[in-house]
Amino acid sequence: MIDISAENVRDFVFIASSKFKRVSQKVDGIRVNSFYFDNGDAIQSKKQALTVLSHCSDAISFFSKEFGQYPFEEFDIVETYLTGGAMEYPQLIQMGVYGFNPDENYSGINSYMPFEIEGAVHEVGHQWWFSVVGNNEFKESFLDESLTSYSTAYYFEKKYGKYCSQGTFTQFRLHLYPDENQSLPINSSVDKFTSWSDYSMIIYRKGALVFEDLRQRVGEEKFLQILKTYFDRYKFKNASIDDFLSVIEEIDEENVENSIREALNSKNYFPENLIIPDDEKQVFYREMEKQRLLEQAKKYGLSLDSLAAKGLIGDKIYLIKPSSLSQHDKTQLEQLISSLKDSYKMQYNIDLIVKDDKDFSGEEVKIII
Repeated sequence: MIDISAENVRDFVFIASSKFKRVSQKVDGIRVNSFYFDNGDAIQSKKQALTVLSHCSDAISFFSKEFGQYPFEEFDIVETYLTGGAMEYPQLIQMGVYGFNPDENYSGINSYMPFEIEGAVHEVGHQWWFSVVGNNEFKESFLDESLTSYSTAYYFEKKYGKYCSQGTFTQFRLHLYPDENQSLPINSSVDKFTSWSDYSMIIYRKGALVFEDLRQRVGEEKFLQILKTYFDRYKFKNASIDDFLSVIEEIDEENVENSIREALNSKNYFPENLIIPDDEKQVFYREMEKQRLLEQAKKYGLSLDSLAAKGLIGDKIYLIKPSSLSQHDKTQLEQLISSLKDSYKMQYNIDLIVKDDKDFSGEEVKIII
């Protein structure tokens, strides 16, 4: 007979298999376990489990610092034969079979984040917004799914930078356009949605956008204060949207609570204050191009692209004109130099430096053409 008890949990689950292997680590005194299968390649399977373990451990530490301390002594990540996503439970998340390459670097601005990593961090977020702070998930999905979606993007933003592919900027603001048609309000209950795509767009995207709206209106410090207060006040309790709005009203006295309430009730919510200015978009796309060029340089070595990559990280690029050329060759060279200068300036905002070989000393020069 096995006697199992759990305190301060909303539901209970256990998953068992004689085929499980485990890797573990401790973070902030919490034991984090990653249970996984050997899916035909023992080394690959272990690396996958360790990668998910690392991200989940980082997320637990991050959310504890930003929102409130994870209140349990242990947390489990379990690879299973679940299909179609991942699932949260108190102190445990259920993942599907891992299929990503653990040797890839997924942190770049151009990188595609595998679902296994993003999904795991999302389910970790539910330990705060579902497991500890509860709500009526059927009637007010905004409080658990929208907030967890935002928390996930917030984690990636802080871990990998503002322009990370899974961060708040890219996920919620970069492609922000007004709806042509009215949609259901964000505070709608689950039964009002007629398709998964509608639910996903409104709850996981628009709902999460409300939290970015709140953050930009009140500032980072007050935003985190609101979430910490909400977590502390409703820890191991059930909260409502009205409860969350009351916390906003308490901490911020600039009538932001009314704006957020209107956003949740709106059928065509479109926060114009979150539209990204064109100049900032240009900075973002230039950063994307810089990262692409740097990755190309690592793979393929010296090329015009790799030279541009060096210029984008601040290195000077010199064009050295040989003096021993015929008049015909000089004319062609001048045309080439003019073309290169215009191209680098227009595409990358890089000023190429042109020197005659007899005037060139070579000091403090990193890149020479």
